[in-house]
Formats: sequence, structure tokens, C-alpha cells
Amino acid sequence: MEAKAGIMIHTISSQEVKDAFRESRRQYFVGNLKKAQKLNHVSHKQVEIGLTRMSAGQKERPHYHKLQWEFVYMLKGVFLCVDECTGQQYRFEEGDFFAIESRTCYTQEALTDCLLYFVKCPAVDDKIQV
Repeated sequence: MEAKAGIMIHTISSQEVKDAFRESRRQYFVGNLKKAQKLNHVSHKQVEIGLTRMSAGQKERPHYHKLQWEFVYMLKGVFLCVDECTGQQYRFEEGDFFAIESRTCYTQEALTDCLLYFVKCPAVDDKIQV
């Protein structure tokens, strides 16, 4: 295999991440972002990768994504996800992983302070609030 000229290794320091999270609860490391954020991210059209911090009791309104799948690894906390179509409740804790298929309408609630590592693909802004 031959190396390609002009290929780069992109970095984001832990201090940059800490600074960005002082002002925001969600930051993307990678993505095709339309909205400005504090953290300097790696632009990519196929995948979004980031962190979400939620405080105990914080909820997100029901929504779904037309195309995007979401993959989540729980770094910290206890988290509730509800499939709004079936009513099925899923409780996740530190170390758990879950995947949400596109077109699944769901709500989220942090039962304790949470930190979630997420990957979304494709990298499109297709969130539909219900």
C-alpha cells in the first residue's frame, strides 16, 4: 500500500473539549455541520461523532431522523430512552451501548447526570420534531 500525499491527522486536545463544554452540552468532533460550535471539528460528509452532556432530569422532545441511524455509548450516568410508537422503555447505564434506527420516534431523559458518546450516519440534519 502506498501513502497518499496531503493526507492529514486531525487532532482535538482534551483542553479544547473541556473549554467547549463550558458553554455547550453537545459538541461534534466530526460532521457536516451547518451550525457554528465552539469546538473546531473535522469536516466529514458521511458521519457525525460527538459527545452529549445531559443534566439529571433533562429531557428531549419526541423526534425521529428520516435517514440517520444513531449509535450511542454511555460514558457516564443513567439514561432513559422511550420508543414513542411502542411505548417500550429502555434504561441505559454507564458502559451500555444502543443503536436507534432511522424513522424511530423516541424521547430521551437523563435520570442522573449523563455523558454520551454518539456516532450518527449519514451526516445529514434530518431531525423531525413531533
